[in-house]
Formats: sequence, structure tokens, C-alpha cells
Amino acid sequence: MTGKSAVVTVREELQHVENYVKLMNLRYDFTITLSVRVSALLCEQEIPKMLLYPIVENAIVHGIEEMDEDAVISIKGMEREIALI
Repeated sequence: MTGKSAVVTVREELQHVENYVKLMNLRYDFTITLSVRVSALLCEQEIPKMLLYPIVENAIVHGIEEMDEDAVISIKGMEREIALI
């Protein structure tokens, strides 16, 4: 075992996604804007590592890249109260 965790906070995952979008903006002639709306509380929640990255990558490769024009990727996180019975 390498000691690396299989989970990260939402904040950490979003930072990886933001870095990926920055790299893609250097690669393409069009601009990809990343719009993130996630509460501070939700940003501290743990999620599986690389949960959001493949979704954003697919949006770029299979959607935005084919359009070849400026685009916006929106990520919104919502909190819901869950009752256990």
C-alpha cells in the first residue's frame, strides 16, 4: 500500500479540474470557462478521487472540441438533507 488516499475533498477535486481546464485553454484557440458554484461546506466533503475529472474531460473532448468555439462548463453542488428511517 502506497499510503495514497482514494478519496479527496471536493475542493481538491475542483482544483484538479481547474488545472486541467487551464491546460486545455493553452492547447486550443478557443476559451473554456469553468463556472463553479459549490458551498464552502460541500467543498470539505470527501468524494472518490477523479470523480469529476473524467466528466469534464469528456465534455471537452466530445462536445466543446467538436464545436471549436468558446464554451462554459458549469459545476454546481447542492446540499440535500437526507432522513434515515
